[in-house]
Amino acid sequence: MSILNVNQIQPVGSGQTVTISATNIDTGSATVTAGTFTGNVTGNVTGNVSGIITSSSGNLTLTNGNLVFSTSGTGIDFSATSDAGGMTSELLDDYEEGSWTPDVSGGGVSWNNRSGSYVKIGKQVIAQFWLQASSTSSTSGTFSINGLPYTSGVYNDRPCGACRAYSLANFTGKSGVLYWMSGNVAYVNIVAVDGNGLTEGTSLNHNVWQNGAEIHCSIQYQTA
Repeated sequence: MSILNVNQIQPVGSGQTVTISATNIDTGSATVTAGTFTGNVTGNVTGNVSGIITSSSGNLTLTNGNLVFSTSGTGIDFSATSDAGGMTSELLDDYEEGSWTPDVSGGGVSWNNRSGSYVKIGKQVIAQFWLQASSTSSTSGTFSINGLPYTSGVYNDRPCGACRAYSLANFTGKSGVLYWMSGNVAYVNIVAVDGNGLTEGTSLNHNVWQNGAEIHCSIQYQTA
């Protein structure tokens, strides 16, 4: 085995190339910098590789480990695809998943269950929750569901959708509940649906909570 120890390998003159054939290329703590590298690297490259990497197949394959973006705001660019007329971005720059703890504004409710989870893909947040009360000391005033993991962006449209409600008190004549969300907030409003299928103008009242009362929901919204 032959070993070549150098500080730098650099082509002399514009348009010149350097060809290295080896089973393993070990950079150690050094940095290998090149304007354009054309050819094949077979074996292992140990160290840091900076710049643009392409392959003859057109694919970048990682046999182990993760593709890590070290700079916030960078990601996968889909600008080569066709677009809808209202397209504003084709950069997928975030993915995250985790848990959050829902609660009602105004407090006063004790819980048998209070759980939430979420996934964030780009600006899109999908958050779900399950609230099941055991008792309440608050019987008046409207409430919202607080504690969402991200604040909503400000848009001309507003997210809304159906929730599942079970064993709510003082709910006679109602046919269901919906959530809706305004801009620049980390909560959703919960409103009742009347017998005609129309939403009421104010949020649900604290007097719906009793032992065993439940609301669970899957919320979709966008961040700024």
